[in-house]
Amino acid sequence: MFAADTPRSKTQRAIGRGDRLFLGAGLALFAIVSATAAVAYAWPTEPAPLTETTIVGHVDDFEPGGVTPLSDLGLGAYLVRTLDGEFLAFEAAEPVNGCTLVWRAELRLFFDPCRGYEYDITGHPSLDNAVRVPLNRFDIDVDRHGVVRVTSPRSPQ
Repeated sequence: MFAADTPRSKTQRAIGRGDRLFLGAGLALFAIVSATAAVAYAWPTEPAPLTETTIVGHVDDFEPGGVTPLSDLGLGAYLVRTLDGEFLAFEAAEPVNGCTLVWRAELRLFFDPCRGYEYDITGHPSLDNAVRVPLNRFDIDVDRHGVVRVTSPRSPQ
């Protein structure tokens, strides 16, 4: 005698439409939870850094009192070495309107050609500026070997 030919016992019942829907919903929920777990596992655990550090040269490469544009290194910035040897780095954009700044060596100041604003070599605005916001500074690190690094915001990818 085969299983198909055996009469059903009183404890067994036929699988109905409601049971199939319940089983389908359970399988769908299992698939969603599994996919979410897989994505969560594969997702990076640490966010990408919001800054990047660039080696811009050696201390001896920069004259005291000099200003060096860093655009050839892919940074929209100027590196300043003050007369006392301190390093400063400024974003090459005016902080309010974003206009690209120009270094005017003959006047020893940064100039905003869009609005005529002026900033001294330390990034402070001129008294004549309508908006008195200093230039945005980048972090500078000089290691014990004299290597100068600038930390700037990471460009959007």
